[in-house]
Amino acid sequence: LNKAIELSPNNAEYYNNRGVVKQYLDDIYGAIQDYTKSIELDPTVGMTYYNRGLCEQLLEDFDIACLDAKKSQQLGYDAQELIENVCN
Repeated sequence: LNKAIELSPNNAEYYNNRGVVKQYLDDIYGAIQDYTKSIELDPTVGMTYYNRGLCEQLLEDFDIACLDAKKSQQLGYDAQELIENVCN
């Protein structure tokens, strides 16, 4: 994924996918950075907001996680469980 991003630095999907890998490897801050870059490149993908919200939940940043979960839901991604877990 690093090489793919190097070759195509404006591909939002590559950043999202690398974020998933970083999250799996417990690099939560690195995952958030990649999800944020993916959102900057394509703010219409609900799954990316959801993924970032999951990371924010792990960091107990519930207010931000709630915002991302709601945005994800607004964009058509099923984020109901995350909303129930992080939104008061």
